[in-house]
Amino acid sequence: MTNITILPHNLKINARPGEKLSNIIRSAGISFEMPCNGNGTCGKCVVILQNANNYPENIHQNRLPLSISQKKGIKVLACQTFVTDDVTVELPAEEGKETLTIIDSGICRSIPLKPHIYKTYDNKTNSTSVFAGSELLIVEETNTTNEIYGVVIDIGTTTLVVSLCDISNGKTVAKVSSLNPQSIYAHDVLSRISIASEEDGLAKLHKLLIDELNHLIEILSKENTISIDRIYEVVLSGNTCMLHLVSKTNPSALGHYPFTNVIEGLHRLPAKQVGLRINPDGIVCLPPTISAFVGADITSGILATDLHNRKECILFIDIGTNGEMVLANNGYVVATSTAAGPAFECMNITSGMRAQTGALERVSINRHGDLVLKVIGDTEPKG
Repeated sequence: MTNITILPHNLKINARPGEKLSNIIRSAGISFEMPCNGNGTCGKCVVILQNANNYPENIHQNRLPLSISQKKGIKVLACQTFVTDDVTVELPAEEGKETLTIIDSGICRSIPLKPHIYKTYDNKTNSTSVFAGSELLIVEETNTTNEIYGVVIDIGTTTLVVSLCDISNGKTVAKVSSLNPQSIYAHDVLSRISIASEEDGLAKLHKLLIDELNHLIEILSKENTISIDRIYEVVLSGNTCMLHLVSKTNPSALGHYPFTNVIEGLHRLPAKQVGLRINPDGIVCLPPTISAFVGADITSGILATDLHNRKECILFIDIGTNGEMVLANNGYVVATSTAAGPAFECMNITSGMRAQTGALERVSINRHGDLVLKVIGDTEPKG
């Protein structure tokens, strides 16, 4: 066995000779990103081997080192490096400490409240019946009609946003966000489709996502002193690939012609089947998708803006890792999509990053002609 020391975490790991360095780092429980899924094309998994004097006895590489310095060590791509002897590995200081910035407010039109989940109280039996449409979900003891909650989740390719909502009045109680943990394996949709097509790949991506969503739901529940048992419905919105992955549906057909979408239409599934921890009898709703690469997040956006009923000519744009555009004119609606992420998030380009600490948020020129930068986290710019 070889001994691997990982800095700045000061972790010591035993590994088999010849094991890939990136796999060793991840096995230590460190969130280590490889946007290209370890193909060696994005160049973002750079680490430093500190005991450079031992090079090349302690490693075998698919590619030459990025740089060699007796003082600073050897810079290599972790996904292209195989360890054959003891080595000390230094990771970037910010690795595993992601801070994301999201827009947490907006304008919404007035929508009549007709919830799918509702309760009725029976005074004779002192019990409350919980319904999903015409279906009886559960009968609860005592009067619980004032405790009826749901969760709305935006599953972005990069970012997850989970909102706790009071179904009785339609108001948002609280929201929380985090990085989509699948992004440590691949940033873009096509790469995740490829991973999900591998043996155990779908199960791996599904578990990563579900575990993080359950963690966020638990945070909202505890911080707002609302029992998980009083959450009866989860509405999942996201691009078509993300809905496949969260429902543990193989998305491989999305990756090749004729780009078949397996989960068209509205779907309601038991929460237990999906793996989300809410009321044991709760349900999960997947809104209709539009095509293989125009998902339920766009369906939600069209409904939220009433785009299909507007008389004006309107262009609706969702700029995400997977970007979509919808053009509406007097009830006629057309949509298309493209990979917007690479333009911002540094995929196969030298500059750029997603909206996290160090990213440029705003650029302006003041009255003296000076360039003024606003950086997320008020740090030095990194992108």
